[in-house]
Amino acid sequence: MVSFPGGPLGPAVRLPVADLSIYPNPTHSTLSLRRSSEYTGPVTIRISDFTGRQLRLLSVDKPGTQLTQTLDLSDLPAGMYRLQLLEGRQPTVVPFVKQ
Repeated sequence: MVSFPGGPLGPAVRLPVADLSIYPNPTHSTLSLRRSSEYTGPVTIRISDFTGRQLRLLSVDKPGTQLTQTLDLSDLPAGMYRLQLLEGRQPTVVPFVKQ
């Protein structure tokens, strides 16, 4: 957890620390992701192009603090994309390049 002290704008806040890494970036065919957070439960993974068009939608379960997933992107054309990982209502967006 990361703590922010209270002050003139409001009370102290504690936020969970989360980590998302994707590799390799750029990728040629597969993209692996690793998520470390306190959240457990259903996770949605979306791949979209930079116009916002959704290309992939995957739902997985995250039973513990770690999630590891490999995505086959071999059929996508070369370009820039966004991976959005949604834990509950908390989105994390990471750009990546497909060569």
